[in-house]
Amino acid sequence: MSPKGDYLSWMILPFRRYADFKGRSCRKEYWMFQFIIWLSLGVYGILFSTILGLTGAGTVDSNFNPVIVIFIIPLIAGILISVIPGIALTVRRFHDQGKSGWFALLFMLLNAIPFIGWVFGIIFIAFMMIDGTVGDNEYGPDPKQR
Repeated sequence: MSPKGDYLSWMILPFRRYADFKGRSCRKEYWMFQFIIWLSLGVYGILFSTILGLTGAGTVDSNFNPVIVIFIIPLIAGILISVIPGIALTVRRFHDQGKSGWFALLFMLLNAIPFIGWVFGIIFIAFMMIDGTVGDNEYGPDPKQR
């Protein structure tokens, strides 16, 4: 299942395959999903910071401001909505390389180790950059149809 052409289709494909932990996903699907997530967070952060600055809600002496709640609730909802597709996509990326999907859990746990977790984060990013196996493997057909 791979869209042809436009980048927006690649960005939303993981949401269409919401909790699909079977099969394979190519690098383009993974990185376009990451791009839309990080772009959304960046735009949201700039908007949130601007509103906080304009309302004075971010100052030390400010009282409770409902603007903060108005921004935090959709942020938490967005994060919760994107967690499962993100994990499923990571599992499918490991499947694309012929590795077990349990590598995703392993890297999440290793990344949580204080002081050295960042090393495993870099290794994880390297795994996400590796091309998948050519042709079919035990997890399904090649998403690039090579």
